[in-house]
Amino acid sequence: MRQASVFAAGMVAGMLTAAGVGGWVAAPAHAVTIAQTRPEKVPPVYGVWQVVEQTSEGRTLSGSNLGLGFHIYTPKYFAVVRESGTPPRPRTDGADTATAAQLRAAWEPFVAQVGTYEVTGDLVTERVLVAKDVATMQPGAETVRRYRLEGNTLTIEPSRGATGPGVTVKLIRVE
Repeated sequence: MRQASVFAAGMVAGMLTAAGVGGWVAAPAHAVTIAQTRPEKVPPVYGVWQVVEQTSEGRTLSGSNLGLGFHIYTPKYFAVVRESGTPPRPRTDGADTATAAQLRAAWEPFVAQVGTYEVTGDLVTERVLVAKDVATMQPGAETVRRYRLEGNTLTIEPSRGATGPGVTVKLIRVE
């Protein structure tokens, strides 16, 4: 229904322009009509997703054993902020007085990164721009993961042929 009304508005704008009536009003209306009829393609992973389960090295965490975390996908960019270990992360009194072991316990299970991504078939290719883990920010580096979308549940897992320990996360759409 919305497309029909946008189309009708475009037709009216076009007729007014052709008739020379209200050309200064019709041109902006026509531009808006064109913009509305050509929406940017939104990838299937678009949205805000909360991590509800994580499996790594055969160990699955969920519920109270899983830290809070979110994956956010816009049409071109992604952001991940989450705890990847068993919460709560220990509190330290500050980097100046904490031991190396205390700092690792607080820092290592925390994931933070942003970058660009693209979806091709059932694969998500991510290119990290900024991250807690500097190694993921190397020029030309990318991570390819397989995704599966079932209703409001998104599962992201290592892609075929991936090496090393893979992490599979299950997320639910929150927005």
